[in-house]
Amino acid sequence: QDTDPVQYEIFRTLFADADRCLFLIGDPKQAIYSFRGADVFAYMDAARHIPERFTLGTNYRSEPALIHAVNTIFETRPDPFVYPEIAFEGVIPPEHSESQPLSLDGRPLPPLVIWFVPSDAAGTNTAAKNRKTSARMAKSAAKPLIRRAVGAEISHLLSFGTAGRVLVGGSPLRAGDLAVLLRSNREASEMKETLAGLGIPAVLYSTASVFDSREALQTERLLRAIATPHDERLLRAALVTDLLGYTSDDLMGMTADAVDGEQGLPDLGHYARLWSDQGFIRMFRQCMLDQGIRTRLVAFPDGERRLTNILHLAEILHQETVDRQLGMVELLRWLVEQRNPDTRTAAEQQLRLESDDDAVQLVTIHKSKGLQYPVVFCPFLWESSNDSRKDQALLFHDATDAGRLTLDLGAASAERQAHEALAARETLAENVRLLYVALTRAQKHCTMVWGCFNQADTAALAYLFHHRGSSTSLQLVDETSGSFQPLGDAAVWEQLHDIEARASGSITLRQLPSAPAPRTSLPETADESLSARSFQGSIERHWRVSSFSAITSRKPPSGEWPDRDETVGTVRPTDDILDVEGEKEAVADIFRFPQGARPGTLLHDILEHLEFTSPDRDPRATATLVSGKLSDYGFEPHWRDTLCNMLTRLVRVPLAGAGTTFTLAQIPMADRLNELEFFLPLERLNPDRLHQAFASCPGTPPRSWAAWLERLGMLDFTPVHGFLRGFIDLVFSYQNRFYLVDWKSNHLGHRLDDYSPNALAETMVREYYLLQYHLYVVALDRYLAARLPGYCYEDHFGGVHYIFLRGLPPDSGPPCGVFHDRPAKTLIASLASTLLGKEVPEPLFP
Repeated sequence: QDTDPVQYEIFRTLFADADRCLFLIGDPKQAIYSFRGADVFAYMDAARHIPERFTLGTNYRSEPALIHAVNTIFETRPDPFVYPEIAFEGVIPPEHSESQPLSLDGRPLPPLVIWFVPSDAAGTNTAAKNRKTSARMAKSAAKPLIRRAVGAEISHLLSFGTAGRVLVGGSPLRAGDLAVLLRSNREASEMKETLAGLGIPAVLYSTASVFDSREALQTERLLRAIATPHDERLLRAALVTDLLGYTSDDLMGMTADAVDGEQGLPDLGHYARLWSDQGFIRMFRQCMLDQGIRTRLVAFPDGERRLTNILHLAEILHQETVDRQLGMVELLRWLVEQRNPDTRTAAEQQLRLESDDDAVQLVTIHKSKGLQYPVVFCPFLWESSNDSRKDQALLFHDATDAGRLTLDLGAASAERQAHEALAARETLAENVRLLYVALTRAQKHCTMVWGCFNQADTAALAYLFHHRGSSTSLQLVDETSGSFQPLGDAAVWEQLHDIEARASGSITLRQLPSAPAPRTSLPETADESLSARSFQGSIERHWRVSSFSAITSRKPPSGEWPDRDETVGTVRPTDDILDVEGEKEAVADIFRFPQGARPGTLLHDILEHLEFTSPDRDPRATATLVSGKLSDYGFEPHWRDTLCNMLTRLVRVPLAGAGTTFTLAQIPMADRLNELEFFLPLERLNPDRLHQAFASCPGTPPRSWAAWLERLGMLDFTPVHGFLRGFIDLVFSYQNRFYLVDWKSNHLGHRLDDYSPNALAETMVREYYLLQYHLYVVALDRYLAARLPGYCYEDHFGGVHYIFLRGLPPDSGPPCGVFHDRPAKTLIASLASTLLGKEVPEPLFP
């Protein structure tokens, strides 16, 4: 029921043959995810073409009386779910089921309670005093009233549970046994505030983003003050956040330039130095420790929520710093972008759950699907089904066009009215399904709320309880409103009383409780004498997920080779580079391009999104891509032409193939895999075994093989067992052969000669890139063998190209900037055997 038409069409095509069997399992009554693309009409279309159906008619979740109550509510109409294709069939409890209802002092409590809210319950609606009128209570008045009633009821239940008077399943009721189901995150947050005021612990299961939280704003203010320590305005803004805890009175007596006897503003400058020297996360943890942020936050009523958000934000910022090598300014810019929903680029960072130990669960109905709770409150199941505006686009299924999904951006007046009616009908149907999901989450008891609320005349409860017309009318929502609008409190109460009578005691109708709630005192946890268990097991200390970088992290000094490569995170000035005679200005420009991890990440990002045919065929598209990426990574726009020139050279440089040459400009996007991630299983690997695998099978080029074996013999790393993880920059196919590409932004020198074949061969040995690509070839070989029918290494693998982006030649220039190799099959087999710890099975090397 949560599929869309495209997904269903895929399955219908795959299983179209009569000899193929396809089981479709779903419950259309629980199709509630239209906001993210699910389409219950796809289910209805599928159901029309399925010859056999089987129904699960037994409910194993809920008490028998509660099952009967829910059946009664949805049997008030012959077509409760609006569309005839979604029929309601009442379920039954399992035979010989043992009933353990929610009980008070040994007496069962009603399984389903409907609280009725009179129109004058808030004391602000004078017209409602005559209960035969159709006066309505405003939602703004009703919701606080209902929240207080729910809070009071939960408080009473928990007090009785603490005293052992209220039992659920034979055990005293605890806070963790209760759930309040809401329509939105905002309703959940407001309910949590109400419960917090009564001393009731509650945990909010929210789909909101952590970037929308108060803590994200305060973290931004703190980081701004740290990054700009001499700006008094930013410093004062950070000090009055809840993180640092200063008040306006505290700041009144502080000055930036304190003299003898005066109290100065705190100095955060040392955190900027720590950030610069040791990274963001070291700085942030030290700041939390020094400033007592953890202790300060947990002192708030919602302190656990606040601390969870801060720790979550710190983790996200640290990960972004590592992944993109961002400095202070770039990280702050990124945080500002994420806090703005219009510029947010990160994947949705959902609020993490704070500790849910023995706390009332606050959950949106969408989030609750598939879950269950002993006691459930559903206070706000009366959302309007007719909320479209004249200027709002309408999405609906057009009954006159075979139910096709249609978007109305502004049709003619008569059509618009018909489309609004269709869209409202679909909204009403989904509201009924949301009601069904909410009521069926309860195991023992459920409390719901209804009354003459303003703008609730088209709600699902209005349709189920008070509309007696046909559901097939295209004007169903307006007719529902017409049935409910004339009713006053007395008439609504009478119709609810009829439903109560049909439920045979499983539904109880009550007035909204108005008794004040006592502040809840939860039982204190008894002090326990704790002792640590003695660990008797063994820990495999060599098992881990490793990588090429980890294996070579302790590589020896370079010896006679000059170390021209930058280390991660450093940027060396290049303004003093002189133009080289005979080379164009563009070449010198690319030599001047900043060095380090962040520039390298930028170039990789550009190449991942570059259409290789663009630099020649559509230079404007290439320029747009480069400009956008420069801005994203905080580089000056004047580098655009330099990088565009480099990309033009890149796609034109000749690459060696199987008996031929070709260029990247011949490779379409459809024949590429960018950033191919792999996990290669590793048996116990150590330097000696690695060296032996290479020594037993000489490779190419032979002129550097002896030097390579000598260099490899100097490598030292801790033995590793587990997985080798890596990312292959690019895999592409050309003439039915597959090639591996690695982009290198290393600065080897200021002349093209520094990127000559001999120079690159030395670099490949010195930096252990020969080891890197041999490991990558083993991984790619396994990938192709698992996915390509009839795969053969010699026939299908074309080779390796390491492309040094700063050293690419002009069209008529000397060969430079590209290292190519195609390892022998025997060497790759030897390496695979070493890595896997066994003989490599067919068809890895057929």
